[in-house]
Amino acid sequence: MGFKENIRQLRTARGWSQDRTAREVGVPVRTYTNWELGEREPRMMAIVMLSRAFGVTADELLAGEEPPAEDPAPEPPAPKKGKKK
Repeated sequence: MGFKENIRQLRTARGWSQDRTAREVGVPVRTYTNWELGEREPRMMAIVMLSRAFGVTADELLAGEEPPAEDPAPEPPAPKKGKKK
C-alpha cells in the first residue's frame, strides 16, 4: 500500500473527514486532499505532523508497516593476546 492509501486508511479508521484531518495537521484542506489523491507529496514537517495526528511512526505512515526491529549492537572484539610494546 502506498502513502496516499495509508493516510486515507488511517483517516477513515478514525472516522475523520479530510477537513478535520487537515485541521489536525495544520494545513489547508486542499493540501491534504492533494496528498490523499496522490497529486502532491507532503514536506518532511507535514509528515511529522501527520504521524503525530495519527499516532503512528513515519515508517508506518510512509510504508504502511512497522519499522524493522533494531539489530543488537555487535560485541566488541576480544583483546589481543601477546606481548605489550
